[in-house]
Amino acid sequence: MLTTLKNIERKQPWTISPLLLLASIGLLVGTLYYREQPLAESNIGIKIEDFQQGMLQCQNRYEEIRNPQPEKRSKNPRYSVGGDERARSVLIRNATLWNGDGEISYQVDIQLKDGLIVNVGKNLDKNGYDDVIDVFGHVVTPGLVDMHSHAGLDSWPGLGKGDTNEMSGSPVRPELRSLDGIDPNDIALGIVNSGGVTTSLILPGSGNMMGGEAYPIKMRVPKSLRVEHMLLNAGMDYDDGHQWRYMKMACGENPINSYGRQGVLPETRLGEAYLFRKRISTARDQLVKQDAWCYEADNISKSYADDAHKHIKTTFPLSLDEESLIAVLRGKILLNVHCYETYDIEMMVRLSKEFGFKIRAFHHALEAWQVAKLLAEEDISVAIFADHWGYKKEAYGTSVKAAQVLNKAGVKVAFKSDHAVLNSQNLIYEAAKAHSYGFDAKLAIQSVTSVPAERIGQDWRIGYVRPGYDADIVVWDKNPLEIGAHPLKVFTDGYDTFTHVDYLESIKKSYNLKQMVSAAAKPLLPLSELSPSKTTTFVNIGGLVHSETATWEPESKIVVNEKDIVTCIGAKCPVVGQVIDLKSGWVIPGIIAAGVHLGIEEISSEGSTSSGTNNEAKLRTSWEGLYVGKRSKELAAAFKAGVTTAISVVKGSGAVIGKSTTFRIGSTKISDETYISYETANHYKVGTSARTSRDPASSSVAGQLRMIKETWDDTADSVNVIGVDGSSNIYAILKSLPTKGSLVLFGGAEAHVVAKEISQADASVIFYPARCTPSTWYTQECLVTSASPSAYYKLKQEGVNVGISWTEDNFVRGLIWEAGWQVADLPNYEELTDFEKAKEAASLVTWNIAKAFKIDDQVGTIEIGRRANFVVYNGLPGTLAAKVQLVVDGGFVETNPEQF
Repeated sequence: MLTTLKNIERKQPWTISPLLLLASIGLLVGTLYYREQPLAESNIGIKIEDFQQGMLQCQNRYEEIRNPQPEKRSKNPRYSVGGDERARSVLIRNATLWNGDGEISYQVDIQLKDGLIVNVGKNLDKNGYDDVIDVFGHVVTPGLVDMHSHAGLDSWPGLGKGDTNEMSGSPVRPELRSLDGIDPNDIALGIVNSGGVTTSLILPGSGNMMGGEAYPIKMRVPKSLRVEHMLLNAGMDYDDGHQWRYMKMACGENPINSYGRQGVLPETRLGEAYLFRKRISTARDQLVKQDAWCYEADNISKSYADDAHKHIKTTFPLSLDEESLIAVLRGKILLNVHCYETYDIEMMVRLSKEFGFKIRAFHHALEAWQVAKLLAEEDISVAIFADHWGYKKEAYGTSVKAAQVLNKAGVKVAFKSDHAVLNSQNLIYEAAKAHSYGFDAKLAIQSVTSVPAERIGQDWRIGYVRPGYDADIVVWDKNPLEIGAHPLKVFTDGYDTFTHVDYLESIKKSYNLKQMVSAAAKPLLPLSELSPSKTTTFVNIGGLVHSETATWEPESKIVVNEKDIVTCIGAKCPVVGQVIDLKSGWVIPGIIAAGVHLGIEEISSEGSTSSGTNNEAKLRTSWEGLYVGKRSKELAAAFKAGVTTAISVVKGSGAVIGKSTTFRIGSTKISDETYISYETANHYKVGTSARTSRDPASSSVAGQLRMIKETWDDTADSVNVIGVDGSSNIYAILKSLPTKGSLVLFGGAEAHVVAKEISQADASVIFYPARCTPSTWYTQECLVTSASPSAYYKLKQEGVNVGISWTEDNFVRGLIWEAGWQVADLPNYEELTDFEKAKEAASLVTWNIAKAFKIDDQVGTIEIGRRANFVVYNGLPGTLAAKVQLVVDGGFVETNPEQF
């Protein structure tokens, strides 16, 4: 007997919209009318195989969500695929377990065998285990889950076009699959795993409104080198749990920019909404036809039994173009939508109600905090950045408090990388930054473990360290929410997929998490009565790092006169004027942001906020296009973070960029006092990024160097800055462009390879960005954050003057954290005193940069006789626990600043 629909009724895990219901009823009524008519006896049948396949499709329209109880799992289905040898069984002992529910347990043992966590408890039996690993109290967490990544699609190094967006034809392409573009040879897969990420949802890009289906993978490349063996669902059968499907959609600027500029719909959000409705409506029509076919086939089966196939006109209506969208409408696909702004979010929610589908999560969603109640009501979560913002209009209305606001409203918050936009290796850093901005520590851990696991429907097997869960485990060198935290060991499906080079040395250093987690935040300083331009003595300084020559001196003070000039530094200073008690706060010079576009450009994708681009092979000046004041959120954010000085340069194409200008970020209006140096340095580029069709000579490095020589200044007072990453290009610069002045190599991803040559040339290196990636042909020898020794350490050993900056101005407010990260990666970090750590971090963003750009006679240090220019923290500078309490740049003062 053929199975009838009566035998396979199942609970539907979604609701049907009124419009969809009415449409279904209409077609069903038509079908009933048809059934009442006599059935023709000839030329209307279909093949029995087609009928059976159609009935199977009818049965599969509604799926019951069945997941096994984790503790009853006896196998990890992925464990048997990929051709790898059996993983060694492991007993981890003496762990500080920070689990996916945010709870912390101490002196925990964890047993791993056959790809599963077998047991979690105390004093577990070690018999029968191949390896016993004592982690001496180090923190252990579940493997991290990144629910928004393009790893394998945007492969490193970036050769070829990449497979993230299919930009031909229609902007609505739900039929595509990210599975078909994942490259298992992408070196990023291993790098990401070294950061503790064991599972990633690989999404198509956002160039299309409907990008296609997404696939979760484990970040372990199997011996077979087959992508299908990397899938989270690999090896699963029906009894192993529900196999969810996933889709990516996008609204807002990206699809509009991708297609509208070509004169193709959509050019506006109106066009986007119409295309969404039209495409979903088409899928809905086929869904209704499917239901009608199933109803008719069921009735025919009752009447004709095994001959039913002879009495139905058509096969089950199903097209490849519509299948994925129909699955969305039936609730079989978890939908993830790229949306930033409130009205885009509202539009998608409106569509979901019109057509009866559910949205699982909004991604990016930087304005979602403003409509938190709406998301909570619809049980829609968010996958967001902690503080990446401002790069386009959609990303301008964000808040560093977004996670707190959303969580308070009942919205589940996950942090994601959008790899390779951000390196997924540093996914934990997003959670750590959010915690620094006030997000609860337990929620921060959940945001990269259990929350994304639950949102992709997999929290019954990943996201926790519990018996029966996949053996995805991370052993950390320190509290994972501290700056520079990195894994010492990563297990994926029970396989040891990453072991840090310093593992044996680091693991034996016992670690106590209790003190850090339970420590209360220091109170804000009572600075409301601070009056600028009035003689002031700052007392009770916990650590005064005024310059390269600074040494620890208890009871240090700083005296600033009514003209905002520093008149005394040290313990012997008299107490005069108004007295400000810094309550053991730390003081460093004002931070310098070098080679940025602050005050030149506000939103990189909005040309109307830019002073323009230099498209000539001439050194055009930047100072004329500078703006300051209230119009700029980027300047305000930087100043609130203690960045008092910017060395900004106009954007340029080709090898010759322009002349930078140095100015005071806290200025409220343009005046002579705004500028520290009208023309600071000559800026150039060498490498692939310097090629331009405008100048044929720029097509080669040799040609680029010849172009640079035409405007090269080799006098003693000159400062020449060259953007360059590749070690061979750096070597060519050192040989071809000698100078008596200051040479600054900007970028420096491979500078460590030629550290000795750079030192001999007395050149400086500014890491730009502070953390490089091997994402291009000329950065392949970049030392990522899991490397030891670090690039900074190698350059430091050769005596090279090193600073750090960032390629995107929105990250400038985190420069002191980036400096702290470089210090935390030093091999002797644990041996340094707090004062030495603070001094090392400060050097990278203050006096080292001032020295390289020859502005150290004005900024970069706290000196007697100079304008007061310093930052006060309530903790150790360079750590995420320290908050800015006071920023002083002469008469420009910010007390207890709050980031936005």
